[in-house]
Amino acid sequence: MIRRSSLSNVALTSILTGVLSMSGWPQSTTIALKKYKSQNPSFSFLYPADLEATKWPEGASVAAKTRTDVHVLDLFYVSDDAFPVGFSDYAFTPGKYFRRLRNAKSGRILKRDEGERCKKISNLLVDGYPAVKIECSSSNELTKGSDGAPPPPIGNISVYVMKGRRYWEMSVTEIFVSGVSNDVRQPFEQILSSFRFR
Repeated sequence: MIRRSSLSNVALTSILTGVLSMSGWPQSTTIALKKYKSQNPSFSFLYPADLEATKWPEGASVAAKTRTDVHVLDLFYVSDDAFPVGFSDYAFTPGKYFRRLRNAKSGRILKRDEGERCKKISNLLVDGYPAVKIECSSSNELTKGSDGAPPPPIGNISVYVMKGRRYWEMSVTEIFVSGVSNDVRQPFEQILSSFRFR
């Protein structure tokens, strides 16, 4: 059964100008924030108080309070199992796949098949751990739905983080657009900038 986390969601209403400016939050306004904390696995992040954080078996997500479907319109999704058991992409193990992404040049097209196109954005650090950001868009017209119509376009940003022997994923997905709009990209980047492994 999926249930809302009973872990500490502490409201932080403040002007946090120094901290917020360093972490990507706007400086000029007072922002009502909440802090999401997970004990197992251990991580935390800040998110706007008008959104809702939900614990899932594989991680947590942040979405609008009016969402009607699981993981639809998640503005931020985190999982401590980016590459589940049995993962294989071009016959790479998770470690080799992560290194392949990190070693690719920014802007390089990483994958193009069945209407999906993925591009490397950049290498970065998440709470001091090596990470890589990719952006994918899909306008798959090869696969038809049960009604014969093509599936809607989907935009996705994923950040893969290597922490010890585990690989984490933070992502945002937007349906009905080929790419990710700034309205969705900005909250994702702001929450990502506050993410901590504790």
